[in-house]
Amino acid sequence: MDATLRGVTFAKMTGSGNDFVFFDGREVDGAGLTSPEVIRAICSRHNGIGADGIVILEPIGDPDQTSPGASVQARIRYFNSDGTPADLCGNATLCSTVMAIELGLAEADGMGLDTPAGRIASRVVYGLPEISLQPVDVPTSHVAIDLVSGEQRMGLVTAGIPHLVVLCENA
Repeated sequence: MDATLRGVTFAKMTGSGNDFVFFDGREVDGAGLTSPEVIRAICSRHNGIGADGIVILEPIGDPDQTSPGASVQARIRYFNSDGTPADLCGNATLCSTVMAIELGLAEADGMGLDTPAGRIASRVVYGLPEISLQPVDVPTSHVAIDLVSGEQRMGLVTAGIPHLVVLCENA
């Protein structure tokens, strides 16, 4: 791992089976963390911290001048473990909700998180994070991938970012 990361504070969080390395955007040089080589080194499960991706959480707006949840309090910059940026990761957004509260960027009863896929409203209810994603579009059934045994059909949907959805007889 890059020696320039020595002493950099981070947190590791798990959400719905994915794990992420979080950095407080107020305390790190985001430019130094976002090169694909550095991200791959951090996410390496063999000689890095090990993760599915990294998140840089940055404050934006002035929460003292707005009502809770009315404006965006934090920006999520998410990168996959291969170093590519992604517009959105649902599980990383769930974790970001908790981390924004931990870092004092937002309140548990409601916040806005800015992502390249758009603004996500989130909150913590009964101790668990919740996010409000945009409605999923109607699936397209024009996918040039052959079905395998047990798969009934597949389609493409957008839920913030594109997903391939496969209907199976038994998941």
